Amino acid sequence: MREFDVENDAETLAVKVAEALIVKKGQKTRILSLRGLSIIADYFVLTSGTSRPHVQALFEAACDVFLATGIRPRIEGAEARRWVLVDGGNVVVHIFHEEEREYYGLERIWSDAPEVVFPASGVPERPVSDSVHVGRHESRG
Repeated sequence: MREFDVENDAETLAVKVAEALIVKKGQKTRILSLRGLSIIADYFVLTSGTSRPHVQALFEAACDVFLATGIRPRIEGAEARRWVLVDGGNVVVHIFHEEEREYYGLERIWSDAPEVVFPASGVPERPVSDSVHVGRHESRG
């Protein structure tokens, strides 16, 4: 079995995290590619929970994926469980309570970041018109 290469497999890691969040019933789970837009991370994974226990289950699921690949994530906001940030380096996960997600609007702030389409996202794949818009689609309501 080959070693997980975070530099080259960041998108794969983001998809694994997103899929784990969907299994735990994360709402509106999305992956945004920040490559070429920011030095903060290569990918943001965003999802919402419907209650504090749900947010906790989601951030624990994200942590489990990181730990399984040998990454010890940094966690912020776990005590309040309203907006939990799980920082895995190249992949940063934002787990919001529904109201916080709407209030802070990271999707609006990062509206120029293309969305990564992955099988469990429920987003239909579209023909690629040019490489800048790979995985990008109109906002889902």
